[in-house]
Parts: sequence; structure tokens; C-alpha cells
Amino acid sequence: AVINGSTHLELRGGRESELEELVEKQRLELCQLKERLTMMCRQMSELEEELNTAQKDLIKSEEVCAKLQRDLKEALAQREDMEERITTLEKRYLSAQREATSLHDVNDKLENELASKESLYRQVG
Repeated sequence: AVINGSTHLELRGGRESELEELVEKQRLELCQLKERLTMMCRQMSELEEELNTAQKDLIKSEEVCAKLQRDLKEALAQREDMEERITTLEKRYLSAQREATSLHDVNDKLENELASKESLYRQVG
């Protein structure tokens, strides 16, 4: 049978050729997609590894931060304790200074009294 000057076999052959081209094109696309998928899986694996490393680093950083916070808290407590000790020592120093001044005044008074009594004793004696 001839259709528009072409035989049935020629049409079928042309159709098969088109289908073969389409299959080859799809096979090539599939191959490219497989390569792309392999590459993306590799990249995803690398990213997961980086994420795992980043998570470990974060945990270490959090531990260091917690230790530093404990150290800071302890240092602040020690500072407060030292400030209290300094305040106590300053108060004791001022009290001792007042007492020394008072004793010095009493000593001066007693020396003056003694000098007066010695002078009086010499006059009488």
C-alpha cells in the first residue's frame, strides 16, 4: 500500500528511527541524571560530614562556654569575698588608729601630769 508516495514499511521504518532516537536521547538524559544524582549524593555526604563536625565543634564550644561561666561566677564570688575582707580590715585599721590616737592623747596627758607633779615636788622638796 502506498500512502502519499510512501510505502507502509518506509513509514514504519521512519517511525522506528524516531523512536530509536527518542530512546537514545532518553538513555543519555538518564545517564546524565544518574551522574548528577551520584554527584549530589556525594555532596550531601560531604555536607552531612561538615554538619557533624560543626555539631561536635558546637558541643565543645558550649562546654568551654559553660566552664568559663562557672570560672567567672567563682571569680566574682572570690572578688566579693575579698572586698568584704578589705572592708573589714579597713574598719579594724581605722578603729586601731583611733585607739592609738586616744592612747597617745592619754600618754601626753599623763606625761604632762607627771611633769607638773615633778615640778611641784621639786618646789616642795
